[in-house]
Amino acid sequence: MLIPVRRAIFSSFLCLAAVPFMAARANAAPRFLALGDSYTIGTAVDEKKRWVNELVRLMRQDNVEISDPEIIAHNGWTTGDLLAAVDREKPKGPYDLITLMIGVNNQFQGQPIENYRKDLVTLFAVAAKLAGGDPRKIVVISIPDYSATPFAQDKDPEKITAEIGKFNGVLLEETRRARARIVDVTSVSRFVKTNPQLVAEDGLHPSWRLHGVWARLVYPVARPLIAKLH
Repeated sequence: MLIPVRRAIFSSFLCLAAVPFMAARANAAPRFLALGDSYTIGTAVDEKKRWVNELVRLMRQDNVEISDPEIIAHNGWTTGDLLAAVDREKPKGPYDLITLMIGVNNQFQGQPIENYRKDLVTLFAVAAKLAGGDPRKIVVISIPDYSATPFAQDKDPEKITAEIGKFNGVLLEETRRARARIVDVTSVSRFVKTNPQLVAEDGLHPSWRLHGVWARLVYPVARPLIAKLH
């Protein structure tokens, strides 16, 4: 009779020990992980002005609690680079919101589009796991069309636009297949041709103004994922 009693006491102890952890998780601000490349890390703009930080500011301005963004992104990264970085850094889920903005460097480096598709499938699987198994918490941002920037004017802009379109087509297909959500920023990225203020000083990356536009496009898609937790 002593063994069942001991087991009962031990089980009760485990349950009680789990209560503080569960309460802490319930009271913690929703967690946000941003995956990407230079567009996510905000190359050529102030850290506070990149769209992921602006998205958090918009949330908090609307009285929606959210953690500071955890960012795994770097200038020049392809899907392969991002996968390697996630494997190396081993982020700890679950996250309540995960954004994914990747692919422009696959196009820029002339990598096969089918390799991009293959990597996307893996990225969606990894992201879904980090989102606690719920792919609906993943918000994908389309690949901007940099053909309109000063940097691209001597690099066959029409070809760039066509290739970006094909990569975005694959991105849309795999996003739908993964049951994630997608936000189009490609269209507004072309406004830089008529509005130079949307381009950073390097002539290639978006300025803080365009980052702000992107944040406002992502906001109505991301906000319900966070707000419904409260």
